[in-house]
Amino acid sequence: SVCAGIGRALRLAYMQSGGADPAILAQMHDLQAEAHTLERAGPKAEHRQKKRRGEFRPQGLDSELLAVERENQRLEEEILRLQLNRERRGGGCAAGDRESPERPGESPPLRRAASPSPPAPSPPASHSACPWETRAPPCTPGHDKGKLNLSTHVLDPLEALGPAPYDPEAGFVIFYDFILGLEPTLRMARLVVGLYSGGQKMGRPSPLPVVYCEAGGALPYVTGGHQGNIATLSVKQPVPRVHPSPSINLVVELQAAGGFNAYGQEVHRLLSRGWARLDLFDQHNRVLSGFWKVPFRALPVLPPDSMTLASQLGGAELYLRVVNARDGDVQALARIDPGYASQYKYPSLVRQTPS
Repeated sequence: SVCAGIGRALRLAYMQSGGADPAILAQMHDLQAEAHTLERAGPKAEHRQKKRRGEFRPQGLDSELLAVERENQRLEEEILRLQLNRERRGGGCAAGDRESPERPGESPPLRRAASPSPPAPSPPASHSACPWETRAPPCTPGHDKGKLNLSTHVLDPLEALGPAPYDPEAGFVIFYDFILGLEPTLRMARLVVGLYSGGQKMGRPSPLPVVYCEAGGALPYVTGGHQGNIATLSVKQPVPRVHPSPSINLVVELQAAGGFNAYGQEVHRLLSRGWARLDLFDQHNRVLSGFWKVPFRALPVLPPDSMTLASQLGGAELYLRVVNARDGDVQALARIDPGYASQYKYPSLVRQTPS
């Protein structure tokens, strides 16, 4: 429905601007459900009211309401015109993300890049060592009123990707797009990500924003091959100044709320459910850039040489992109849509070498 679509768009826009307050997300979910209920009940109630009032409604009242509505529409158009003129004079949208200076003593290579405008709120102090950056929708002054332009481009997975020389100073960029195949009972999900070299942490792991899960079967763009819930992440993470090595990999922890514990009680807080690992460099010290899908594994986390012993966590899979830093701006325009899940491929297993 229209209300449900607008509710999802508003929730996604809030998360893309850096919002991660579970209370606010829960309130948005409740408002979306209430709007859906009112939308379904609206036509019946309006019919009953018209039938009850009938011809007793004064004719002059209709003309007054119509005049007020026209005046409101005129004022809204005038405000929109003034805003567009102001944006044109101010140079329009910011061209690209501006990276913030690295904090002194910050050891991890994953760091925050400032959002364009308005700036995203700062993450909690406990997460400052390895922060994240949400990818905001492009600024389009000419978009239709009441619609959020959350995506505009669909990229060829092979476009600008593949083996290429790596610049250690510029580094690479990771785009966490979405998760498919989550258990239907899960309501919220969050990823905690970190870099490892030869099994050793390269700094503290970084939690990404909490997102709500949606039923995959209720979304028109999800095919029958993807069962379970969906979590749209839409997070961009620049990783500059990393010396290449085939022993470096990304480890992702999946946390989720929902379902029931061993005592039959519903789980309301985020608990660790599984993990995934992705190699980042090949034997020639090139970034393994591409559109990747990585299965989540059941706990506990096992070392790289024991990956085959870890069972898969149901059908849950993480869909992400890894690109060289020079391709980050182009890939930031890609449309985040589970309907394009077929463009993501399983990465080849890369033999780990000691660092």
